[in-house]
Amino acid sequence: MSAKNPKHSKVKIEEQTITFGKTHINRLRRIDVLLTKQFSYLFDPYPLISPVVVDIGYGDSPITTLEMANAIHSQNKEVEVVGCEIDGKRVRFAKSFVENLVSSATMASTQQQFSRVNTNKMNFYQCGFEFLSHVSKKKNEEKSQQKVVLIRCMNVLRQFYDESNVKNIHQTLCQQLCDNGILCEGTSNKFGSYWCVNLLNSRCQCVAIVFGCNLKRDKGLKTDHFHPKNWQPFLPKNLIHRVNNEKGDDTIIYDFFTEWRQSYEEMKFSLHIYGNIRQHFIQTIQHFSSKTQTFKVERKLSLVKRGFIELMSKKSPDFTSICKIKCNIIDYPSKRQFPIEIIIVIN
Repeated sequence: MSAKNPKHSKVKIEEQTITFGKTHINRLRRIDVLLTKQFSYLFDPYPLISPVVVDIGYGDSPITTLEMANAIHSQNKEVEVVGCEIDGKRVRFAKSFVENLVSSATMASTQQQFSRVNTNKMNFYQCGFEFLSHVSKKKNEEKSQQKVVLIRCMNVLRQFYDESNVKNIHQTLCQQLCDNGILCEGTSNKFGSYWCVNLLNSRCQCVAIVFGCNLKRDKGLKTDHFHPKNWQPFLPKNLIHRVNNEKGDDTIIYDFFTEWRQSYEEMKFSLHIYGNIRQHFIQTIQHFSSKTQTFKVERKLSLVKRGFIELMSKKSPDFTSICKIKCNIIDYPSKRQFPIEIIIVIN
């Protein structure tokens, strides 16, 4: 599980731009579920190894970093969760916020919300994409070696970086992961009701693209119903300009949305029959699965009803063998309206 030494990056910290920083409570909660449930092995305790999770560009409030820590520490309280920002004011505020979370009686409701967070295993640093020198500093009393098992970088690259920078930034981040670590990089809307992420391994290979949607939260769906186009504005930087790419070698996103839209239109009658957006989605996915020549779709109805869809390129190896993922490990409560998550494997 040795981490790689990051090579010299063209994207220097002084060249990095401070993000807008606006965020909302629970904006990235569905992504936390994805990461903690499907990559739970990353947080398992190992002898003489201390796992580290890094959140890049958390914004003007550390709330989403705390939410991630709350999810991770429910599995292993010894995982160190680190927030990285290039704005010193945000770092100082985050540290103060966590300190007050422990000591202030006026934050009782917030303390209850983050009851699983081990604040002794939370740190914030003023740094950017090249963070390893900060998080890997060993304390004298620690005998274990710190290893970065997960990096989350949400709503950062879409704001100020060109598509030409994305590969270099991905490489810089992935080189700081341990051997079986995962980079989660992508974009969401401001409430987290639509999001899309790249999942990359330590060799900077994209093992999956994940689409997520919470039908219950998006009021626009009352009139627009469910439509694949709703995801397009929130694609990661390396995908957003390829939705209309009809020619060339890299047409997988174009092919996916084209086939998905066709299935949506062909199954519109199901919305009138069932009067339910979720049933329309299920019928669309099943129809898409039966007609697509490009992708392999997991059609297990119990899985689809729970809002989790596994979508793979027919040219790629099995996703479960790549990521050590079993879809049925997700145990959603039975009496609630589930978000939708779609996984595409592109390698």
